[in-house]
Amino acid sequence: MNRSTIIEKLSDLRYQGAKDEYIRQCEDIGMQSVSFDERLFSLLDAQALFLANKRIAMNRKLSKIKNKSACITKDQLPSRKRTGQIRHTFPCNA
Repeated sequence: MNRSTIIEKLSDLRYQGAKDEYIRQCEDIGMQSVSFDERLFSLLDAQALFLANKRIAMNRKLSKIKNKSACITKDQLPSRKRTGQIRHTFPCNA
């Protein structure tokens, strides 16, 4: 089994994050000394991160927020003692 077969299979399964990480691992000479379990975990972790980022991007796109650069900072989170609306800062410099 060669690399192109693995890359093709990852594409067929729509594992974009794992495919990108596999290509990065193939190009990185230092990854040859890493154990199989660590390399596999890296692939799975990259796929999970890719899916989480994709989900966040889709939720952001579908949100009804007018200014997409708005964010909530820690000092603006509502405390349990007071009630009220959260103020947003523009733009987010977190």
